[in-house]
Amino acid sequence: MTDPQNMDPDDQQLLDAILARSPHLAALAGHVRSFATMMCQLRGHEL
Repeated sequence: MTDPQNMDPDDQQLLDAILARSPHLAALAGHVRSFATMMCQLRGHEL
């Protein structure tokens, strides 16, 4: 997975379409992004 800000626009459009069709995947993507933010910003204590 890459930082969403660095995604190719075509890939971002495809990801958005997939997540729009699956609330479960959209929720999972949100959790993964939150976890990645915690780790990248050294906020592991928030686990």
